[in-house]
Amino acid sequence: TKMKIAVVAPGLVPLYAKAQTKLDRLNTIFRENIAGVRVVKAFNRDALETDRFERQNNELYEAQLTPAFRVASFQPVLFGLLYLAVGLAVIVVGPGVADGVVGQDPDAVTPGDLTTFFNYLLTAMIPIMIVAFVLPELGKFEASLDRAVEVLEMEPDVVQPTDAVDPGKIEGRIEFRDVTMSYLDEHGEPGAVPVLEDVDLTIEPGQTVAILGQTGSGKTSLINLIPRFYDVTAGAVLVDGVDVRTLDLDALRRQIGIAPQQAVLFSGTIASNLRYGNDDASFVDLQWAAEIADAHGFICAQVDGYDSVVTEQGNNLSGGQRQRLSLARAIAADPQILILDDTTSAVDAATEARIQDRLRDELAGRTVVIVAQRISTAIGADKIVLLEGGRVAASGTHAELMIESPAYAEIVESQLGSIDEVTELLEQQ
Repeated sequence: TKMKIAVVAPGLVPLYAKAQTKLDRLNTIFRENIAGVRVVKAFNRDALETDRFERQNNELYEAQLTPAFRVASFQPVLFGLLYLAVGLAVIVVGPGVADGVVGQDPDAVTPGDLTTFFNYLLTAMIPIMIVAFVLPELGKFEASLDRAVEVLEMEPDVVQPTDAVDPGKIEGRIEFRDVTMSYLDEHGEPGAVPVLEDVDLTIEPGQTVAILGQTGSGKTSLINLIPRFYDVTAGAVLVDGVDVRTLDLDALRRQIGIAPQQAVLFSGTIASNLRYGNDDASFVDLQWAAEIADAHGFICAQVDGYDSVVTEQGNNLSGGQRQRLSLARAIAADPQILILDDTTSAVDAATEARIQDRLRDELAGRTVVIVAQRISTAIGADKIVLLEGGRVAASGTHAELMIESPAYAEIVESQLGSIDEVTELLEQQ
């Protein structure tokens, strides 16, 4: 197909490909402005965004102008040649028609012969006319096809082996064994600076482990290795003693519930969102999960309760409500491993405390991994892991780290106050 298009439309394909790239960039700017309209208004950057859109729109205009000129010139040239051929035919055979005498010269061209010739010529011109109109679309087609094929032929970085093992019902033991991880660059090679380096960590079944650290310390990268969203550069991540790279991904991920910090909801109903990870969840299961996530109250306050509509991206709900629904969805999946990536960052301290209490009571026996920014989220965990620069700086219980890790003690004091105040807070709990 591409060879045929190159023959009939030489030079058009790269021009249309360039125009498609410019159109893609224009759509990106448009989408960003729609999604971030409040930010644009808040910073009074209307003129800047208008100028940015106009510049890109002009680039698209220029990119489309050259192929448009070529197409515009092609059609009159084609039809001009056809009409020239008709004119030549009239000049050549016309005098014979005028001078020929019917019945006297059997080879003379008669008016009927000329009429038949023109009818045949018109019939032959129809497909040529169609080609003249279709030709520009063929160039656009190939340019768009190349972009689609590029996506379809893209190989994922994480590939499941053909002999993948079904782990069955997992217990929830997680082990990071000398793990180093770098994100891949555009050439598929590990980056020069690893985001995780020489991480050794074991989480026993039923433990609640909190991961603390500054922004960029590798917390989210660490937990993304458990369901194998990425592969390690060196070392291994094991679930129940088996390297996740050898496990069946569907079977593994069905037993892992994830609630990300940026809660993603889908248009539909609250119930359909909660059932997203477990189609078989009953209404009682949904209520149980919502109560743990402290979401049952505000759900019942909606006009239609669990059947209330969730608009695109959950824009009709607050940030805290979206996070609690995301947490309830992860719990409703009935996972053996529950991963919470700073899931309660948008809720108040009292709501967070209720959620933490219910998680401990209702999910006993399940492995819970919590990425936290606030000490109050991590303080009651069975183990707290402090990451610094992609390495494990310290790990242990709160009491152990207060003695052994000055960095942890400094974080606690900066967030909760003096050591005496923290002790009083723990006694109250």
